[in-house]
Amino acid sequence: MLKKYGLMIFLFAAPLLLQAQNFTYKSKLGQVNESGFYNIPLSSQLGAYALAHYEDLRLIDNEGKEIPYLLKKENMYQTQTDFVTYNIMEDKTEGDWQTVIIENSGKNKIDKFIFEMKNAETDRVVRISGSNDREKWYVVRDRFYFISLGMGSDATVRQQITFPVSDYPYFKVEIRMKDKHALKILQVGYSNQAFKAPAFLKVNGLSYSVKDSNKKTLLQMSCRPANRIDKLVFHISAPDLFKRNGRITTMIAEEESGSSAGNLSLSAKKFKSTYSPEEAFELNSENGRWVETSSFLGDEKTGDFIIEIENLDNTPLVIDSISAYQLTSVITADLKKGNSYFLYFGDSLLQAPSYDLVYFKNKIPADPPSVQMEDVQPKSAIIKDEYDQSDDKMMVWVGLGVIAVILFFITGSMVKKMGRESVSTGEERPV
Repeated sequence: MLKKYGLMIFLFAAPLLLQAQNFTYKSKLGQVNESGFYNIPLSSQLGAYALAHYEDLRLIDNEGKEIPYLLKKENMYQTQTDFVTYNIMEDKTEGDWQTVIIENSGKNKIDKFIFEMKNAETDRVVRISGSNDREKWYVVRDRFYFISLGMGSDATVRQQITFPVSDYPYFKVEIRMKDKHALKILQVGYSNQAFKAPAFLKVNGLSYSVKDSNKKTLLQMSCRPANRIDKLVFHISAPDLFKRNGRITTMIAEEESGSSAGNLSLSAKKFKSTYSPEEAFELNSENGRWVETSSFLGDEKTGDFIIEIENLDNTPLVIDSISAYQLTSVITADLKKGNSYFLYFGDSLLQAPSYDLVYFKNKIPADPPSVQMEDVQPKSAIIKDEYDQSDDKMMVWVGLGVIAVILFFITGSMVKKMGRESVSTGEERPV
């Protein structure tokens, strides 16, 4: 019976307790002018007060409805693939042949074409020629098979054909139709893959102290409030030319007796090195004055760490300032014109949400417009158009009251049952 009542209470209480999310911070989004998908860049200020991986982040509209979103974080080393098109000067059919003339205006050395065309199952004989003037044509690749299986659910497909490296300004691709229809060719091009520089946000609250000794410079770094740091930029005024090796160490929570946490001097703290020789960084006046720190500090929030720079027989670097940055993170959501939206966060007990939207990434535009978040405020602050949660809180208290009443009756019922059982068995009861 106890299990039965316990299950009933749990089923009744669960939805109520879910409404009692303990957010401590919030931020209102800017105005939404048109309905559709929007990117919402997350500020580094939000990163300081939310969980390290944004598990507690929720997007709520002015009616209290939770809005699904996709979360994307920039990568330090990411590539971007673009489809670069060639000019199709001619696409005609004559007799048994479909002829496509493609312009290579830069006379680049190329060895492939990617045809984007309507999805079709086909097996064709192809030949490729090159020309300098579109009058005389020379063989590039003669009589090979072009096969498209017509697979996939998309209406268009991309099919690659290769040939010996050539730099003709004009190429003629002849596709034999025989008794078949021509292929619907939409565009011809190639995929260009290039490194994409990541975007960063400045992290506020970084401070440090400097100590030069024993041919080394020790920098005691502190970030308040703790935040994720992916890059440090050193502003060095002297010397003009330098090349120094360094390493980053993190601290153990051990303290000397009589010292209080957070107020320890450099000599009063104990440290634990987390670097390996392969991970040591270099400061170089020629190649850059910044350090990627994600491999040292990890993907979590960082409060305190030590930077050690080897000076050898050189004078110490004159460091004017150090700036901290983190890779940008963006959420993408479907927003409606006329609604107001708020970000809530700062609940350490929440787990990451699970939305159906993750299965429909292909339905989201590649580059949707952005809407900015305003400054972070305490949850208790009053903001215009925010959903009034007083009714929800009242429901939670009412629900907890109902649970207390149920527990009272269950306890009374169990006491009475125990009394009847003791009488029926003849057990003595204390008077």
